[in-house]
Amino acid sequence: MASGSLAGTGTGTTAARAGSQIESIGHSVLADRLGVLPGSDRVQDALSYLLAHIDAGAWSEGSERRQGREPGAAVDRTRRLLDLLGNPERSLGIVHITGTNGKTSTAWLVSAMLRSAGLRVGTFTSPHLQQVTERIAFNGEPVSEGELAQALLEVRAVAPGTSDGNPRFFEILSAAAIWHFARRGADVAVVEVGIGGREDATNALDADVAVATNVGLDHVELLGPTTVHIAGQKAGIIKQGSIAIVGEVDEAVDGVFASAAEAVEARALLRWGRDFGASALAGSSLGHELAMFTPAARYEGLWSPLRGRHQDVNAGCALAAAEAFLGHPLGREGLQRALREAELPGRLEVVGSDPVVLLDGVKNASGAYAAARALDEDFGSARGRVLVVGLLRGHDPEEILLGLAADRARAVVVCTPPTSRAMPVDQILAAVERIGGHGIDGGDVREAMEMGISLAGPEDIVLVTGSLYVVGAAREALAAEHVEPAAGAGIDPLAVENGR
Repeated sequence: MASGSLAGTGTGTTAARAGSQIESIGHSVLADRLGVLPGSDRVQDALSYLLAHIDAGAWSEGSERRQGREPGAAVDRTRRLLDLLGNPERSLGIVHITGTNGKTSTAWLVSAMLRSAGLRVGTFTSPHLQQVTERIAFNGEPVSEGELAQALLEVRAVAPGTSDGNPRFFEILSAAAIWHFARRGADVAVVEVGIGGREDATNALDADVAVATNVGLDHVELLGPTTVHIAGQKAGIIKQGSIAIVGEVDEAVDGVFASAAEAVEARALLRWGRDFGASALAGSSLGHELAMFTPAARYEGLWSPLRGRHQDVNAGCALAAAEAFLGHPLGREGLQRALREAELPGRLEVVGSDPVVLLDGVKNASGAYAAARALDEDFGSARGRVLVVGLLRGHDPEEILLGLAADRARAVVVCTPPTSRAMPVDQILAAVERIGGHGIDGGDVREAMEMGISLAGPEDIVLVTGSLYVVGAAREALAAEHVEPAAGAGIDPLAVENGR
């Protein structure tokens, strides 16, 4: 990346006549909302069907509750879709992943580990950074537009059309993903929860292994006011006969998972620090040397290119989950290969040097603290920093800015995420001022990145962060300049922001 510049412009789209399913949805809307410019009438027809169910319903059970609909309805509707599709989930093993932060990272790490063991792996994550096709991957490769269209049209062919049974966006995608994985002959589906767990559409699946990465305060209006309430929702993915994997949590939250596992007669409950774990022996901006252990094995001298201690924890949860599913140790060679091959776009992703430019999606205070800690530990606390920040409404800007140590930054360049849900720039600037930081209105994401880079010295760090809409727009700007970030698949700004 050229210092101080992001040359070029993003790909424009022109309005086009809609496909046969929903005449009012054209190419430009599909590109704006799904990140896809359809190449055929069939693809446009399928994506129009999907997009129409945004307005007709909601992204996930969380949004259902905002509209006052019956809790649990998303699970019932998704289970009904799977029944009508012939229950493709019955041919798959299921690893189900929840948590306040780290779900997507952990899902991709589990997937990489299971692939290294020779399994065929489907991965369903949300949201996406740039294209909706990122959400559904088989053996690490995102679904093609044609494959996604086929899966969506299979769902449409069986979906109820009544007002009370009409499925929502996230439910349709969840069912389409499972149908696609079964069609491709996957051995296992690694599935990320949308929000919470118990009432999320993905809980129509019965997990063989249920993972909770951590529990913090987020989506409290949907999941409850305390971490104990939130844990109760997340523990709902533990099913009879499953193995539960619980990451770093406090004693009260641990008790919630223990009680849930006992109530449903889970096969086992594995806890971070007691039954499995990971610790960094050395670290830098290039990655960490790790030691890891599970009930089945101990591993020393591993190398992980992932940055931040929180990713070490995610890797530990992923290894415990992978070995629990396999029923035997992964082996050092397979584990090392999986760690080296795991690619997590938008997770402390380095996309430039002189100054170092990183992209990191942050949606809550705990995620912000994790990002700031990673910068201190892996890049050096003495380096100057410029933050480029954009947030969505519904979050506390002051908490997130304090977590990011914005008061210590050389400048906080505030941008507007490309969504109607964007928090007003003035609101964020006021929060920057309250914590003693130096805020600047940077305009849109591309302009803010340019400004942030221009304000930084060659030894500084520019962190582009906040909403995943910001990270996705930043990657689009880089692609327009032909600067290629680290390749990978895995997240989105369409549904609710679901974690790191």
